[in-house]
Parts: sequence; structure tokens; C-alpha cells
Amino acid sequence: MYTKICEAIKSSDILTLRCLMQEAGLEEANGTASAQGRPLWSMVDSDGRSVLQVAVESQNTGVLKCVMEALPGNCLVDLCAKKTSTSHPFFPESTPLHTAIAVGRMEVLESLLRGMLSARGQNGKPPSSTVVVWHTADANGRTPLAAALATGKLEIVKLVLGAIKTLERDMQTARGDRVPLVPGILQIDDIRVRGDNGLNMAVSTGNVGIVEVLIDALTPEELAPILTRCNLVGDTALDQAARAGNVDIVRLLVKKLGDLYEPWVSTPFQVVVESCAESKYKGNGAQVPEHFSMRLLGNAVSSGNAQVVKEVLGPLSIEERYKLLSRTSWGYPYPALHLAFSSGAHECVKIMLDSLVACPGGGTKYVSKVLAQRSGGLTPLHCAVDAKSVAVVQGYGLPKGVLFGLLTAGGSSCSPEGPVYVPDGMNPLQAMLAGPTGDGNPVPGAVGVIRAMLDLLEGDAVLMQRVLSSMDAGGRNTLYTFASLVGSRGVSATDFVTMLNYLEGRVNLRTLLEQKNMTEDVSTLDVVHEAEHNLYSWGFSLNDHVSQALNRQRGVSKSRASRLKVAGDAAVLSSFFLSCISGLIVVCSALYNVCSTGVKKKSAGFTVFEIAYIVFAFSVVMLLLTFFCITPGMHGAANRCAVITGDPRVNIPEPSFNDGISICANTEIQFRPEDVEKIEMERLHLRSKRDPMAVFSSSPSLSSSALSARPVPGLLVEQLSAFHVRDPGHHCCSTSENEGSYALEESPGTGIQGLAAEGLCDEQQKGVAE
Repeated sequence: MYTKICEAIKSSDILTLRCLMQEAGLEEANGTASAQGRPLWSMVDSDGRSVLQVAVESQNTGVLKCVMEALPGNCLVDLCAKKTSTSHPFFPESTPLHTAIAVGRMEVLESLLRGMLSARGQNGKPPSSTVVVWHTADANGRTPLAAALATGKLEIVKLVLGAIKTLERDMQTARGDRVPLVPGILQIDDIRVRGDNGLNMAVSTGNVGIVEVLIDALTPEELAPILTRCNLVGDTALDQAARAGNVDIVRLLVKKLGDLYEPWVSTPFQVVVESCAESKYKGNGAQVPEHFSMRLLGNAVSSGNAQVVKEVLGPLSIEERYKLLSRTSWGYPYPALHLAFSSGAHECVKIMLDSLVACPGGGTKYVSKVLAQRSGGLTPLHCAVDAKSVAVVQGYGLPKGVLFGLLTAGGSSCSPEGPVYVPDGMNPLQAMLAGPTGDGNPVPGAVGVIRAMLDLLEGDAVLMQRVLSSMDAGGRNTLYTFASLVGSRGVSATDFVTMLNYLEGRVNLRTLLEQKNMTEDVSTLDVVHEAEHNLYSWGFSLNDHVSQALNRQRGVSKSRASRLKVAGDAAVLSSFFLSCISGLIVVCSALYNVCSTGVKKKSAGFTVFEIAYIVFAFSVVMLLLTFFCITPGMHGAANRCAVITGDPRVNIPEPSFNDGISICANTEIQFRPEDVEKIEMERLHLRSKRDPMAVFSSSPSLSSSALSARPVPGLLVEQLSAFHVRDPGHHCCSTSENEGSYALEESPGTGIQGLAAEGLCDEQQKGVAE
């Protein structure tokens, strides 16, 4: 009988099928169902297909209705939950409902759902097995709802969700209590693939309509636990939407959560993992440290869509915004702001910093705190790769003292395996030259990024001089590092000249160029001269440009600063005397009018009074402008000119070390960041694979002997120990002249200053022939 029914279904012979189904029903009622002693409805073929499964696969609505009408209510629901075998060629381990969804014919799916929902048990209510149908997973681990969501077709999703909501109403208790089915079904993960729950699948389709229909069937309290479940790669549904840059879906989910959004964002990622531990993490014993936050903001930044970042931060309070920007997300090496700087996402940088200012209770103090926040020993500016991201900082009017601290912060305890590695305690300017991997391969457009950083100081010559003279753990300032890399893979002589031209009117070049490397007694000028001595073609041009820049600065009259100050004071005095004279005339004309008796005399006196009053008002305005605007500008220009020309009356700051540098004052003095000894061998090994030239060394070496044939003078322990870690109120100075010596360490690395003697490019090789 089963075989005949299947043949009738395949041939779409509805009349024969109806007769066979009636006959089968009578046999069932009489207890003679089949020769095997089993009811017809439980029989399947070699692929595990029941009669209902065969009817659905026929995609014939008339055939499907004929089969369902002949099946009792309980049998129909039971067959809807019955899965095919794994040997089925097209629908392995699929129920008839999974098959109808996969086929995609709306009339077939609608007919099956209508028949299943109309089925009633002996008590007149839906059979209890109806709930089982919706929780049954196919070969991909997907429930019928998840399978509908995976199709990406809104009509199918609406139909399936409508059927579930109808079942919820039919299953209400006598007291009228609602039995929620959708939340429980959505939390079932397809653990055979990547652990996505139903909401993850809906978001992955990118269809805003599907997500909207789905979350409309949930309350905020039901949505929050679903969003706290992650898949096998650690993404919740909101994380997936943020990474894809789908701002509409992010907005929908955030709006639906409402007041629950802020507590959800502050949930540690450890809780997210534990919520899914029963299916994914208990087996392999995964552990997540408590300090990791949700991945949401990190994913939003990685998408590069600034509007997604804005939607993520928008509903949060100022304290939660700051916490979210300061914490490291699971799966990312740095906090979100570091990631934005390292990826050049300047729009995301602006949105994040704006959120700290525009929020009620916010202000620039939060901007200062988050920019000074260290992660892995690095501030966000250490990770910058473009000038636009740095220029964003200028718009917040941070105090110059704060900006100075940001630009002189030395990287410390950096891991050589991290995405950004800053060697030897370098500050952000030097980090641009060292490059993201710390091997002397600068970031693209490093000169532009350095200029943008110096522009943050708004032309303050003293602070710029202090920043550029600030030294890393190897005793090298920024210009020394720059000159040592000229001619290498990322720095050309033109870049160095461009930097000199920029600095020429802003700082004292001679002081910076003559500043000695504290460990090897080699200055930037020595590096430039040695390039010419070694007959590099670019060395002659570079040396000429340096000499010209120094001569131009020397040509600036040292009396220019005095003249500017005198001119400013003279402008104030002139305005003051003009206002006094005009005021006196006003008083005299007023007295004249009072004392005069004739009409003509009074008229003439009144005219003089009006003219004198206008002149007096004008002179007062000029006095105020001169006192508050013109004179301070002239004095500032005079001070800047004095610093640039090296006026002895101006105290040019002594060089000091970057903030955070650890100094060991002993017989083997070395200037290194903390714990660098533990990773030196590992770093050298990694660098040898990354770059055989090994441009940077973790410590000073004998490589500078290639620069100069003269012996390196000894350095005093007392002299070096006098250089303190940077403090705004102290400068480095020499305190002793006792004889002493400093033994240079022979390490397998090559110092950056040794680069001038390396044949690294064709231009250098041509210099020998020239």
C-alpha cells in the first residue's frame, strides 16, 4: 500500500491517491494496517521518506492537501517532525517542513503550515508534538525558523513566524498566560557549522526587513539574552551587523533594546562565552579574561563605517562611553580608539572623540584621558598611520601641556608579536619612522604624520624643541633617527629635506642637529657628513641642504626678537597716548560748551566734541586690540624667533628622555624600556625573518663604528644617570666630569645609525660610481 501511494503521489494522480488514502485509513481503523505489522503512517522508504515527505517533495499543492486530509491530527504533526535519513540525495535529515522551506514554493509551505496548525488532538487542542516540530534541527543544525531565515526571503520568514505566533496563541493556558516560543527557538545554535543562532542568521542576510520582522516578535527582555549568545567566532548578532557596517540593522537592534542596551554593552565578554558554554566552550575549556569587553565597538571600527560607531555610542552615558573606548575587545589587540588610529579611520576617530565631548557631562578632559590611555605600552598616537587621524585631535583645544605629554610618551613593554611594535621606548614621532613592525620601515607618508603631530602644538617653539630633542632609550632624538634611515626602504633624502624645511622657521635646527646620541656620541650632523664622506649621491645634496638651512637660520638677525618686542610695546604706548589726548580734547570741548554763551560758539564746540569723542572711542578700541591681540602676537613671534636663532637670553630646553623610559644607572648602563631583556632574543629572531637587514637594535651596538673612524669617547656613569625620566619641571644636564668609560655592548643587531654605511638601494650604489 505504501508503494502504491508513493507512486500515485509522484504521478500526481489525485483521484487514485484519495482512494488509496481512504483504503489505508480503513485498514488502520480495522487493525490491518500493513503486512509488516506497522501503521502505514510510520512507514518510510530507503531514504527515510514518509508519505508526507514524498508529498512535499512533489511540490503539488493538490497532492499535499489530499495526503494531509487523510491523516489524523496527531499523525500529521508526528510526520511533520519526522526526518529523512542521511542518505537522502537532496534533503538529508530534513523534516517535511524543512523541505517545504528549502523548495521555496509559497503555496506548498502555506498549505503545509495551515494543515499543521489546524491539527488537533483528542482534547481539541494542538498536539504537544507540534512544539517539537519547531525545535527539530536538520543536517545543518537549523530549526525550521533558522532555515527560513537562511533563505533571505522575507515572504517565507513572515509565513513561518506567523505560524509560530499562531501556535503561541493556541497554546495559551487557561489563565491566559502567553507561552513564548520564538525566543527559545532563536537561541538554538547550528553547532555543526559555526554556531549561529537564528538572529545571527537573520543579520548575516543583510536584509533589514527580515531583522525587523524577527525582532518585532520579541520583547526587549527576550531580545537581550539572544544578543548575549555568540557563535563559534565570538560574534553576537549585533557584532555581526557592526562588522558588516550595516548601520540600519545596528540601529534597529539598539532601538529595540532601549534601556537594556547600556547594561548589555557593559557585559564582560566572559559572560557571553559562558552563556554559550553548553554547546561550544565547555568541551574545549576555553577561558576568557575578565578585562575583555564585548566586540561591538571593535567590530564597528573594523567596518570603517563611522555611522555604525555613532549608533553604537549614541545611547550610552559619558562614563560608559569612556569605559567602552578604554577597554580591549575580545579578539582585538587594542581598544577601539587604537584600532581606529592604526587603520587610518579618521572619521571613526572623530566620532569617538566627539562622543566624549558632546555627551551630557562630557568634556575635553575625557578626550585627554582616552588619548593618554596605554594599551600594550602604546598610546593611540603610537598607532597612527595617517595625518588626518592626528589632525582630528587639534579640534578639541587640549592644553599644550597635555599634548606635549602625548607626543613625548615612550612606548614600553611592547610585544614584538603585536600588530604595532615600538622599539626602545620611542615616542609617537619616532614610532612613525620605526614603522608598525619596528624595523625601520616607516609608515606611508611618515613626514606628513610627524608634521601633523607637531602642528598640534600650534607653533609653540619651546615645546616643539623639547619634543624633537626628546630621546628614546637609545639616546636618539627624532632627527637622529630620521637621518639614520635616509636612503633606506621608506625614507628618502627628499623626505629629510622636506622635514628640515618645515622645521626651519619653527625650531633651532643647530641645537637639534648637534645633539649627540647619548650612548655613542654621534650627532645627526655626523650622520649627514658621513653620508657625503661615503660618496653617496644623495649624501652631497643632503649635506648642502642642511648647511643652507643652518645658514638661513644664522642669517636671521638676533635683534629681530628685540625689535618685535619693542614694536609691540610701542604700539601699546601709541594707542594709550592717542586715547589720552583724544580724551583730553573731549573734556576740554565739553567744558568749552558749558562756558560759552554764543550760539555759534556752542555749535563749534559741539562739533569739536563729536569729533574728539569719535577719535577717543576709536583709540580705546585700538588700545584694547593692541593690548590683547597685536602685542601678544608680536611677543610670541619674538620668543619664537629667539628660540630659532639660539638667543642666549632664551633658555633653550635641555634634551631629556621620553616619558616612561626605565634607566639603569650602573656600570653597564643601558637605556631600555622595561622587560626588554626578556624579549630581546625573540625580537631579534622575528626581525631576522621579517627583515634580514635588522635596521633597529634593541640596544646601542658597535654598528656606529661604520660612521666614524675615530674612537668613541667614554661616557660617565654619573653623567648618564643625571638624565632623568621626563618631568615637566626638570631638564637633563651633566653633573660630573670624573673620568670614566662606557663599554659598548656587542650584540648581533645593527643600530639604526649603521644604516648610512649599508648599500641599501640603487641610488647609494650609483653614488660610488659618481
